Amino acid sequence: VVVAEQDILGDRLIRRSKRKKRASDFIAEASSLSSGDIVVHADHGIGRFIGLRTIEAVGAPHDCLEIHYAGDDRLFLPVENIELLSRYGSDSAEAPLDKLGGGAWQARKARLKKRLLDMAGQLIRIAAERQMRAAPAMIPADG
Repeated sequence: VVVAEQDILGDRLIRRSKRKKRASDFIAEASSLSSGDIVVHADHGIGRFIGLRTIEAVGAPHDCLEIHYAGDDRLFLPVENIELLSRYGSDSAEAPLDKLGGGAWQARKARLKKRLLDMAGQLIRIAAERQMRAAPAMIPADG
């Protein structure tokens, strides 16, 4: 079940334009990262950004972001896939790092998705109850 904002709140008179992510935004984001910053990879979870590295793959050099995870796991993310990476939302430098290939990150994402779906269901129920309530008739005062 997909619940859109319009299903709950109705249509807006003024629609905000959807902001598209541009390559220049990703480049700015990558250049603002410092070694040791906590980052989140969409598929692998929380890791620590180490820096930009050039690695040899299939006989050609590739620029990658080096990210360390728990258990001395390392991920070399090609710069062309930087959209999978975002800065960790908290200033905490001691965030628990995920383990590459571990199920903890996927389990947290699944729990969050379930909680969001539960909240959406509650919002739909509340909106339906409000719409079904009968309001007292308002009589304008003379005068």
